[in-house]
Formats: sequence, C-alpha cells, structure tokens
Amino acid sequence: MKRILIVGAGGQIGSELTRNLRDIYGDNNVVCSDLRQLTGPIYERGPIERIDSTQIMQIVDVVKKYNIDTIYNLAAILSATAELNPMLGWNVGIGSLVNCLEVARIFNCAVTDAKKDDPSTFVPVVEENGVCEPVPADSIYRYNQESYENRYTVIGAFNYKDGAMSDTANLLGGTDNI
Repeated sequence: MKRILIVGAGGQIGSELTRNLRDIYGDNNVVCSDLRQLTGPIYERGPIERIDSTQIMQIVDVVKKYNIDTIYNLAAILSATAELNPMLGWNVGIGSLVNCLEVARIFNCAVTDAKKDDPSTFVPVVEENGVCEPVPADSIYRYNQESYENRYTVIGAFNYKDGAMSDTANLLGGTDNI
C-alpha cells in the first residue's frame, strides 16, 4: 500500500489532492503537512504533520515516522510575497524542491513537484536595471527544477515516474485545476 506525504497540503491544490488521494489510498496512508496548522474535516480524517519544507530534517522525520514511499511537493508562496521577499520565494520554491528530492534519494521514494506547471507560481528575478520582477514558473523555476531533477536522475537517485504530473491532474479533475 502506498504511503504518501503531501508537503504544502494547505493550499488550493493540496486540499483537493488530499481529498482525492485519501479516497483512493485510505485516510491513514496520506500524511498532510504544511507550515501552517491544518484544520478542517479533510485534514482531520488522517495524519497531519507541521513541516517547514525548507528544513530537510523535518521532512526526513516524517518520512521515517510514516514509512513514506511517495512525496508530493506543493510547497509554495504567493507571487506577491515572492516579489517583496525574493529570497523567501527562492528558498521555498527551489529549496523545498531540493529537500524533497534529497529525501527521496535517501529513502528511495517517488517524488512529484505538482506546482511546476502552475503558471501562477512565480520566482522573483532581478533584471539588469535592478528592478525585481516576478518571472512565471514556466521559465526560471521550471529551468531550475528540471536541472535539479536531471541531476538527481543522473546520479540514479530520482525515480520520477512518467505520467506523474498527468496522474496528479487526473486526481484533481483535469489540468485546468492545476
């Protein structure tokens, strides 16, 4: 039986993914986590953990505690927040991804980054004129994400499964919801 960890389960995608994965795999096989306290019927149906995804040991502890074999990384911040605090945007967007990839490598988990195709996820970039402009995920974020995923694949540590993104989209009722 799959044992799934959803990192960043408190957002719009996370709440829907939680509901659907718990319906498929059972409430106790899907662990929801977020930096914020998770409340509400969908979360209270199964295990909840508070995780700061920029802190790798917090992810490690939960993976070990629940014997997780699949990690969904949904950790993100709003684009407006990233515009005001570029390092926070980078640390949450890329740092959380790298932490999930590294934990997946160590514990031989499957991992998917369900936010990589979400054009509303922004990573701030300072332009040549010194102005901080948000850049859509499908450029800077995706480039960096794919670079890290490729690196983990080269060292034999990233077992990203073909179709994982479309599986996520199907669980949410189609790609329009992602």
